[in-house]
Amino acid sequence: MYIGILMILLFVFKVPAGIPSVSIGGAIGLIVNACMIELFYRNVFQVKLRHQGLSVWASVFVQSICFGLHFYLSDHSFIISAGAMIVGIANGLIVYKTRSIYPNFLITIIYVYIFL
Repeated sequence: MYIGILMILLFVFKVPAGIPSVSIGGAIGLIVNACMIELFYRNVFQVKLRHQGLSVWASVFVQSICFGLHFYLSDHSFIISAGAMIVGIANGLIVYKTRSIYPNFLITIIYVYIFL
């Protein structure tokens, strides 16, 4: 699938091929960064919003806006920030429904790897 997306970008949209090299340190840094982001927004911030009296839907929505704002303030485009907000909504609902943060680690690692 990655090769297909790359070929579409190269030949249809004429985007130059700028594939970054992957190193062990870079991969570990990406994984730790994504996990820390997930821990903060889903395991701390969303729980604190619930303790403040917000409903489940309101706390998921507020933390997802803050999740997207985090990416926007980190010098990323509005489209990547909007995608992060959608990922934040999905991850917030997954945490609420399953009471587990582990699937969100994988989702956030994939999102951060692909778009950042």
